Amino acid sequence: MIADKHPINRVGVTRLLLTLAALVLLPSLGLSKRTAPATIAPVTQEGIRYIAPNDDGRRGYIEAWDIQTNKKRWELTVFTNHIDPNLEEDVQWVFIESMSLRDSMLIVTSESGKTYHVDLKTKAITQSDLAKSQPSKTATQRHDMPEVEKADASTQLNANLFGASA
Repeated sequence: MIADKHPINRVGVTRLLLTLAALVLLPSLGLSKRTAPATIAPVTQEGIRYIAPNDDGRRGYIEAWDIQTNKKRWELTVFTNHIDPNLEEDVQWVFIESMSLRDSMLIVTSESGKTYHVDLKTKAITQSDLAKSQPSKTATQRHDMPEVEKADASTQLNANLFGASA
C-alpha cells in the first residue's frame, strides 16, 4: 500500500499529536488547583488559645481552646464564601491568612484582604474595609451569625446626622 511506503508513519504522527496535546493541556490542569492554605500560628490570651483550622474553604472560622483542660470552649464562623456551582469549587475557597491579638480583639484577615475584628468577650464580629477607609462602610455581626452585611453608606450617614441608629 502507498500509506505503508509513505515516509511519515501514521502511528508516529498520532503519537506526536498526543504528546503535543498533553504538553499543552497538562499545565492548564495544574493552574486550576489552588495552593494549600496558610498555616496560622495560634494566639493565646488569658488562658485561652485561639486557632484558625483553615480546613474548610467555604468559611473562615476560629476556635477557642482552654489551655489547662485542652477542651474546645467555642467555635465562631468569622466569614462565609458563596460558592458558584458553575465554577470549580476549590478555586473559589477563601481561607484565613493571618490572625493577631490587640487588647481583647482578635484581628483576622482573609486571603481576599478583608479584615475582621472579633470581640473576644461578646463574639461580635466587625468587618473593616481597609481599601475604603470610610467608617460608614463598617458592618457588625453578633454572636454566631455567619453572614456579614455591609451598611448602606447613605443610611449610615443619615443615622449619624440625625442621631438615629441605622
